[in-house]
Amino acid sequence: VFVVHFLVTRRWREAATAVGTAAAVTVASAVVLPSASWAFWLGALQDSDRLGPNAGTANQSMRGFLLRLGPEGVPGTVLWLLLVAVVGVLGFALARRMYRRGDSVAEVAVVGLLACLLSPVAWVHHYHWVVVVVLALLGTQPWRDRRRLWAGALVCVFFVLRLPWWGIDWLATDWPEWPGRVLQNADVFGGLAALWLLWWVARDAPAAPSPSDGVAGDPAREQVPARPVERAGRTP
Repeated sequence: VFVVHFLVTRRWREAATAVGTAAAVTVASAVVLPSASWAFWLGALQDSDRLGPNAGTANQSMRGFLLRLGPEGVPGTVLWLLLVAVVGVLGFALARRMYRRGDSVAEVAVVGLLACLLSPVAWVHHYHWVVVVVLALLGTQPWRDRRRLWAGALVCVFFVLRLPWWGIDWLATDWPEWPGRVLQNADVFGGLAALWLLWWVARDAPAAPSPSDGVAGDPAREQVPARPVERAGRTP
């Protein structure tokens, strides 16, 4: 997702560096530990069962949510792809806006949340990106806007409570099922809500030109103030 973000923001060098680094590390690992690399790429990687049940509560991606409650088979896959497309387009647009504002913390927070929501499998511990989300919501001076302070505190408390496990306990009782299902998928809903809160933070802020747009810091694109035209015989 970060490589996709680099491509969306036209940061070709960063995207190439990320892909090249991953390829170099993979090749170097194969040279140093050839047997382990062989076992992983041609063995473990092909065994999807080693991940455990994707429909389990620990998978808090949108696909995990659909595997638990959505339609099965092809309809479920089509619905998941549609959700990935919608959330992905809106999310990467928001990340691009954060980049243009120069808010690198919020930029990372948005892309980190997309990694959890769009991935086929996102375990609960993958939501460590929430730490960055909280910092992005607070901003540099949260005391100037108590709404940002409350938003950051709300997200922090929400994820610290580990609500999906509350849902498992609820479903083990004879109580109505739907509250337990909501709690069971709480991190998915929380991730989407956190994206909305980050949009709320950025909605009123003007987008500043980014270096990749060829405006900021480019003398050739800067506007030069007009100077009065001097007429012959007159003192300027």
